[in-house]
Amino acid sequence: MPSDLTHVLAVADAVALPAVANTLASLPESARATVVIVEGHHIYPLPDNDRVTIVTAPRDPEGIFATVRDLDLPRDTHAFVHGQAAMVRPMRRHLRLERGLPKERVHLSAYWFAGRDADGWRAMKKDFNRSMEAESGD
Repeated sequence: MPSDLTHVLAVADAVALPAVANTLASLPESARATVVIVEGHHIYPLPDNDRVTIVTAPRDPEGIFATVRDLDLPRDTHAFVHGQAAMVRPMRRHLRLERGLPKERVHLSAYWFAGRDADGWRAMKKDFNRSMEAESGD
């Protein structure tokens, strides 16, 4: 994590909560975090302190996106987005193009794709990532 980090946006579905917990564990003392998680899935232990704000979002990818879109975030936010591909793709577009976050401050990982098993997702993931990067000019 960058040493000058002041704010982190972490967005995750239930599958990605361990990754969010790891991100928050390495959060510098001077930084704050906004964590967007899916309703009903906050069973994984996340830090509970005044530097972390947890926001719940509807379960569907569109609901998660709308929740993030409506957040008031500092311009120097670093974003970590982990979860279903259908949630990650519009989030990248929003963070990079609409919010103008530089590429080095947006970290995304599509862990899974609804309707595909692990082998099916692996077979298409490279093309998915390439097309997603092309959308934001990366």
